[in-house]
Amino acid sequence: MEEHRVNRIALLATILVALAPAALFAQEAQSNSVDIGGSWRLRVEEWEWFDASAANADYSFFGSLLTVNAGQKRETVDWFVEGAVPMLASLPDDAIAPAPQGLLGLGANYYQANGDTNAEGIFVKQAYLNFKGLGHGRTVKIGRFGFAEGMERKYDDASLMWLKRMRVSERLIGTFGFSHVGRSFDGVHFSRETDSSNFTLMASVPTEGSFDVDGMDQIDDVLVAYGAYTRETAPSPGEWRVFGIYYVDDRGLVKTDNRSSSARNLDREKIALSTIGFNWVQTVPVNDSGLVDFLFWGALQYGDWGTLDQFSTAFAFETGYRFTGVAGKPWFRVGIFDGSGDDNPADDRHETFFQVLPTPRLYARLPAYNLMNSTDAFFQLFVEPGDKWTVRGDFHGIGLSDSADLWYAGGGAFRSDNFGYAGRPTGGRDNLMTVVDLSVDYKINMNFGATAYLSHAQGGNAIEGIYTGDTAQYFYLEMTAKW
Repeated sequence: MEEHRVNRIALLATILVALAPAALFAQEAQSNSVDIGGSWRLRVEEWEWFDASAANADYSFFGSLLTVNAGQKRETVDWFVEGAVPMLASLPDDAIAPAPQGLLGLGANYYQANGDTNAEGIFVKQAYLNFKGLGHGRTVKIGRFGFAEGMERKYDDASLMWLKRMRVSERLIGTFGFSHVGRSFDGVHFSRETDSSNFTLMASVPTEGSFDVDGMDQIDDVLVAYGAYTRETAPSPGEWRVFGIYYVDDRGLVKTDNRSSSARNLDREKIALSTIGFNWVQTVPVNDSGLVDFLFWGALQYGDWGTLDQFSTAFAFETGYRFTGVAGKPWFRVGIFDGSGDDNPADDRHETFFQVLPTPRLYARLPAYNLMNSTDAFFQLFVEPGDKWTVRGDFHGIGLSDSADLWYAGGGAFRSDNFGYAGRPTGGRDNLMTVVDLSVDYKINMNFGATAYLSHAQGGNAIEGIYTGDTAQYFYLEMTAKW
């Protein structure tokens, strides 16, 4: 642990040294003036989790995230500093039930992480230098930054960017941006951009946060390294990407998996996993009346899950059609996802797909499950009734890939003493739930927006075996300001 403290002090010293010349840059010509900005997001959440006899499943709470930033873009080096102030109010102190019912909605997650019904924090969310004067489209970023894998390359095509942002990115590494705290990464990020491709390398230590309002410290014993090559396809907008991730967790915590509690408690060995993957996304215009989209994503994992050998897989296939020549531009999409599960808790192999450090709500809008040991067959509809309005409706049929494994939820390590994923045994049942939801986004102007979201879940036999009620609902109203 002493070595990790030294590493953390060295990193913070590096950030301070890096930002010292930035203060001098800010005093130079007005053409390179410092940009000041920020955002403020307010959200009221209403939860009606599946009924549990020993805890409160029906509650509401309030969350706020204020960020203030300063930065400067120069010819050879940019600098950026951002502070965050998360606040939580009226968290439930009675929404944690005995196992296997566990935490009843996100309010319980926030309360467990902070230990109070009201909580607030202040910390440095980002602080980095981005060196650009390296030639041949190369950049190097050093410090604390946000990172969303899958978003390395940007395009002008709005449909392609939506698919990348909402259906490709952050499946395995992301900022957990839906939470009222979020996640950052302390490390180094290298990128080389050409006219048709991007090559990215990143090595970092994740920060605490996500549910804990104190997001300042690193999680010292977790390391993530990422590499990807992305190439644009022609002639229609699209791209393919190959990527690799190396993840190490040496915190010595009890792991969340389907072994017996005694076996898990005896295994404090580190997790060291390699993930290799590929994705392809393409949009194809159909005359002047429509747009077809195709998406494939797949990954394979291997390595060490403590004392067990790891081998797991996941894939997604999606397609859709958008009527670009019709009022409202309705967009219909269907898809299927499968993340492998473990069929034998007593052998020496762990086969549950591990989601690493994602932003889980992009792929589970009702945050009650994730991509581990899960199947998801879904239908989506998008309509734009006006320039400022977007309406989205989803239907998801969620099951467990292997009934001998657990029902998993969570978004990865967010504290040094919390594994970051929870698992519930379902007694061999694999029908988890069906989810129907609706969201309405209204863009007031360039700086203000509002979102209303409502979902309803009907539990399957896996839910019925755990809870006294088989329905759940989640509603929130959110306002966002940016400047």
